[in-house]
Amino acid sequence: MAETIIIQLSEITKGTPLSGNIDADKFVYLIKDIQLQVLEPALGTKLYDKMKTDYAVPLTYVGDYLILYNDYILPILKFLTAAEYIDIASYIVSNEGVFKRSPENTESASRGDVNDLADKQRAKADVYLARMERFLEYKTATIPEWKANQDNEFDIDVDRDVRTYGGLYFSGNNDKYKKSNNSENLPWDTN
Repeated sequence: MAETIIIQLSEITKGTPLSGNIDADKFVYLIKDIQLQVLEPALGTKLYDKMKTDYAVPLTYVGDYLILYNDYILPILKFLTAAEYIDIASYIVSNEGVFKRSPENTESASRGDVNDLADKQRAKADVYLARMERFLEYKTATIPEWKANQDNEFDIDVDRDVRTYGGLYFSGNNDKYKKSNNSENLPWDTN
């Protein structure tokens, strides 16, 4: 089954370091991967499927769903797609092997510079992921699909431990790191 992309391809280059003249075929598959590997675990299958369905008929988001889409999902998809594309943009894979492109009269950025640029985009996406989780926690009554039991064993329950591709990690359960009134040592305590 073809994966519905829930962002206009022209949105990817708005507010990111990507140039507006990049061929969308170069990054469209990245959007599909991000939706399946980051967005669906963050939303759960029921809410993810609702967002795809409402996007396709034509864009029928209303109320909190519209806020969820505009304020959280769009930025997550934009910044993670930009990050992933930045990582691979200068490489070409063909029958002859893997090559690094370098247009005339240009200087290739170092791998460290490329990683830094991609990591900045991932960090932005991580901020929106964390904010989206707080928003959904607050709006559980008006967005019931988020906490709903999934229909079958293949559906994905909301994953509180969402990881972006860059290895940045946010866990939804940080209770063990909260200060308490007892004298329990925390992992970073040296006493």
